[in-house]
Amino acid sequence: MLLVSMTLFGCIGTDIVEEIIVEEQLTITSRILTLAIGDSFQFEADFFDELGERTNGTTTWSSSDDQIISITADGLATALASGEVTITVASGSTSDSISLSTGPMTTFRALERTGSFMGLRNYTVNGDFTLSENGDNLELTFSSNFQSSNGPGLFVYLSNNSTRVTGGIELGQLSANSGTQTYIISRQNAELDTYNHVIIYCKPFGVAFGTGEFDN
Repeated sequence: MLLVSMTLFGCIGTDIVEEIIVEEQLTITSRILTLAIGDSFQFEADFFDELGERTNGTTTWSSSDDQIISITADGLATALASGEVTITVASGSTSDSISLSTGPMTTFRALERTGSFMGLRNYTVNGDFTLSENGDNLELTFSSNFQSSNGPGLFVYLSNNSTRVTGGIELGQLSANSGTQTYIISRQNAELDTYNHVIIYCKPFGVAFGTGEFDN
């Protein structure tokens, strides 16, 4: 009887369980826009291995022009002259880069990110979401226009893959299939730029119902 019940209320027959192996990924998580001449700034990055696990991989930082902004191998940058450089972090064959300019003052990007959901396969998931900093936590908030198809065991994840949750972080069971709702994440587990996607995920069957990518 249990098998019949799961078949009736499960996911569609074309769904497949996600793969375990993923590409290594390195992401600069510092949200700095400009660095004032004479100021220093400690860069940070997150490294995810081939199993999608967040690990303390060995990283090396570099600047495209040390005469404008110098940076130590462990990520301490110092602005020396006017101009713009590319800051790069590398670990083995994996790397990430950002552009950074000097200016009259040190400035940072807004401390929130936004995006919108789209459904996957035959499921309906739509609406907007915002990820913002609030003290020692991050808050993921779904807007009032959020809607999702019904399903067994739907959970909310942050991930670096648009359809897989391997290496992502589980935020809890979906509170409701529509309307405003908020999920709390400790900044010990993730920073604002650690993950790029929000996924509505059916845990019993290993299927993503919907996904959304941050647009900033």
